[in-house]
Amino acid sequence: RTGIAVAGATLVGDSARDLEAGAMTGCKLWLVRTGNGEETIRTLERQRPAWWDSVTVANDLAAVADKVIERGWH
Repeated sequence: RTGIAVAGATLVGDSARDLEAGAMTGCKLWLVRTGNGEETIRTLERQRPAWWDSVTVANDLAAVADKVIERGWH
């Protein structure tokens, strides 16, 4: 709708809803343990949605930023 391409973008979230939205648009998925993250991890480990294996878990947003910069993702 907006003409903005999000496929391949990095999405960081702490809920299954965040990650599901990112998975549907082809984003690189990061789940942070902060906020609702720990509860989300437990839920998704039980539910095992198709996209769960493509999620990278990080302690917090700073850790994600460090990895994104290190890997050269934009």
